[in-house]
Amino acid sequence: MVSTNFAIGQDVFHTRAAEIKIKVRHHGHVSNFYSNKLVVLIDYSDASFKANLKLKDIRSDDTLLEEELVGLQANEFVLSGKFGLDQIETSTHRPLQFDYKGILSYTGNRLSVYGVGQLEHIDGGEIACLLSFNFDIDSAILPDDIKNRHRVEDISVEVLQSILKPEGN
Repeated sequence: MVSTNFAIGQDVFHTRAAEIKIKVRHHGHVSNFYSNKLVVLIDYSDASFKANLKLKDIRSDDTLLEEELVGLQANEFVLSGKFGLDQIETSTHRPLQFDYKGILSYTGNRLSVYGVGQLEHIDGGEIACLLSFNFDIDSAILPDDIKNRHRVEDISVEVLQSILKPEGN
């Protein structure tokens, strides 16, 4: 089981400009949703994380479905979990592949999610690495009326996050 408690410690960094891309397959085609306002806290010392996304910050190429999703009772989604790494390595390293698990919470509901990710070192500047992770969500997360009206088949999520170098490095 994944703990959703996230203690703010010395090695926790509030990273910036995380991007999230959500693909919803329905009616035999794909609608793309996007936001660059995903707020992510990462504890570098143990690779745990917490990400918050407000539905009002999502944009889409499908305005009808966007309006319905933004109007949901769940106005914020929170994903808490742990990457399958001992720590977030900010010094030079080869690309690291990992699994992770977490809990997606919204309006009192909790859904276990599992996915894969990669941490890739970047040379120079204030950015140490690029972190990406992906997961799929069952369409059951949506209210039945939206799921049935749009014939939603599945939902996939991709997150891209810059990992900043710790101060003093």
